[in-house]
Amino acid sequence: MDYLTAAAIGITVGGFGIIGDLIGSMFKRERSIKDSGSFLPGHGGMLDKVDGMLIAAPVLYFILLFIKRHHG
Repeated sequence: MDYLTAAAIGITVGGFGIIGDLIGSMFKRERSIKDSGSFLPGHGGMLDKVDGMLIAAPVLYFILLFIKRHHG
């Protein structure tokens, strides 16, 4: 994979990670859920650690699947 493709994938997945984090925060705000656990002090709770990945991971999977199918 060339550097330009890798950079485009990184920017795309990073953007979807931010979107996932914002969506997760929106749902938590609507439900008044604050997961400020003590497992990682100063970093919020475990929900805060996975919000972005819930959207970004499937996006990355489908991008890589697309690349594999179309570029051998």
